[in-house]
Amino acid sequence: MSMNPVMPPDELPREPMRWQVKFALALVTVVGLFTLWAWLEHERAKAGLAAYKQQLVARGEKLDLKDHLPTLPKPEENAAPALLAAVESMPKRPPSGQRAAAMTLTASGRARVAWQQPELPTAEHPDVWPEVFAYVEDERPALLAAAQALERPRWGVAVDYSRLYEGLAVAHLTSLRVLAMAQTEAVLTDLHFDRPAEAYTNLLAQTRLVQRLDEPLLISQLVRYALATVAVSATWEALQKPGWTDAQLAELQLTWERMEVLKNFVAASELERCLVPNWFAMYRSDPGKLREMLAMMSSGSASSSPSLWEALWEQLFDNPTKAAGTAQEIWRLGTWLAWNSYADERYQFAATQPWVELDRVALRAPNSFAASTRIEALGKLTTPAPEALLVSHGFPNNTQGIRRRLANLESVRRVTVTALALERHRLRHGSYPESLAALVPSFLREVPIDFQDAQPLRYQREANGQFRLWSVGDNGTDEGGNNEFPAAPSATPAAPTVAPPRTWMNDRDLLWPLPATAAEVATLHSDFAAERAKKGKP
Repeated sequence: MSMNPVMPPDELPREPMRWQVKFALALVTVVGLFTLWAWLEHERAKAGLAAYKQQLVARGEKLDLKDHLPTLPKPEENAAPALLAAVESMPKRPPSGQRAAAMTLTASGRARVAWQQPELPTAEHPDVWPEVFAYVEDERPALLAAAQALERPRWGVAVDYSRLYEGLAVAHLTSLRVLAMAQTEAVLTDLHFDRPAEAYTNLLAQTRLVQRLDEPLLISQLVRYALATVAVSATWEALQKPGWTDAQLAELQLTWERMEVLKNFVAASELERCLVPNWFAMYRSDPGKLREMLAMMSSGSASSSPSLWEALWEQLFDNPTKAAGTAQEIWRLGTWLAWNSYADERYQFAATQPWVELDRVALRAPNSFAASTRIEALGKLTTPAPEALLVSHGFPNNTQGIRRRLANLESVRRVTVTALALERHRLRHGSYPESLAALVPSFLREVPIDFQDAQPLRYQREANGQFRLWSVGDNGTDEGGNNEFPAAPSATPAAPTVAPPRTWMNDRDLLWPLPATAAEVATLHSDFAAERAKKGKP
């Protein structure tokens, strides 16, 4: 009997591999290699970020947030709790409520003295006095409580600096702006009704508020800038009222002198750099917040779509063109999460570092550096980040405008201190001095220096007994005290006439204003009436 031989397994005939299997293996190989490459890029960028931060630390930089957190003052020294409670007790005013503005410019170097006006028109209302007077009276208990709180020498709010993106951490800043506006209106009201003691209480409290607010955050420094511009205007209004004592003026002057505007900004710049990892950690854990930020930066409003994938599925059938854009957005967010986020974070650190160093050198230099020149130069060197770095590209780290404003504020602070010293000289000697050198040492420790160009502040005593005092401003050019408004464009449908700015902190010399003449005030009020007529208001 014959038997068929059994063939060894390795000699069995093989079926040809199907093309589907080959394709699947090839696809798996490609995806695996791509995933490996993405992971290697991710790790390489992560290591690069760590190495760069180590380099900064080796140079003496402190990148740990806890090294920059301010300590809360002792309760008996802390003005913040009682002051914020006082603001909370203030009667609420409607957003459209009428407001009284101080030191409104009428022309170059001239401003309306608001408290002298029997009627106080604005571009919105023919006379805001009745409403302002009523609200000031309602606010008096809260204003007095705020003034008493600000007698305490320090400021401290328990801010969770690691969660600033939630917004509520700095909600108290809104309260401070409300208080500053109310204080200004109280000063104007009391000057109007010849109540100098009450006016001085609110003016000193307002100036102390600017001095006390030393939180090391850029948003806090911007709010401080806004508070200071209001306080300067109120101080100017008060100086148009005779009868102040040397002790009162000296106390105001000392408060302005002790404002460490630049030192606090350096601290804010250093602390904000330490918050970079917190922002990136949030975006990595919740890409939806990154998407909201990018939408806000590009269009001014947050994205309303709850999910990109849901949006893509709906658009595939209804709007293929829009679906392609959504797919591209999914790809950008996905690649950022996969391997670009750490490169993005490193770019943020590298972009922030020159500004931190500038702040230390230029803004902290007391009297010998034209900070704006350095700020302008560094701003021109700042180049946009690659599009793949979503955070750095969508939210460029160029805070040039903030630094220009702070440099201007330091110049204005020095002008204000000098104006107070000049008024003290007039009070003691009956006239303003021939030169600023005459203020030393009785009223100033040294001749005041312009922060913008390291030269003495410009000063002229006028033939009529008044004076002109100015800084060269952030363009660094002495224009002889020229504070002319920029020319408005011609009135066309494409470019309607724009009302001139009513502030002295524009692009020209920072000139301490003289009181406007009656004719100049009448012209200003006529302009306001014309603006109201265009809006259909009485």
